[in-house]
Amino acid sequence: MTFSDWGGRLVPFPEDRADHYRASGAWSSDPTGQRLHEIATRFPDRSAVITAEREMSFIELDRRTDQIAAGLIRLGLQRLDPVIFQLTNGLETVLAWYGCVKAGLIPVATLAAQRMHEIRAEEPHP
Repeated sequence: MTFSDWGGRLVPFPEDRADHYRASGAWSSDPTGQRLHEIATRFPDRSAVITAEREMSFIELDRRTDQIAAGLIRLGLQRLDPVIFQLTNGLETVLAWYGCVKAGLIPVATLAAQRMHEIRAEEPHP
């Protein structure tokens, strides 16, 4: 499996638009966690996340998600392991997602209302 198309599992994107996004810097081949760290280094005190309850700077987001990534690895998760989490639209979701990405894991976000029968893997029917 290549990371450019994840073994054919990614939806294709028009090449001319992809080229435009790459040229503008909106798309990069750098890992997302690395890009977050670079932004945190350049703009440490700028707000990265603002919710009704609190605000978090880029440097704090970078530091906290490094800690989450380290904790996930200490738990025994390995690169490209899928990690499922059920969180609402809030700061915890941002932290969990970036923590997974920085640990090299595949974040799989589900709706908070979904239960086991909606998200479990089933054996194919014969």
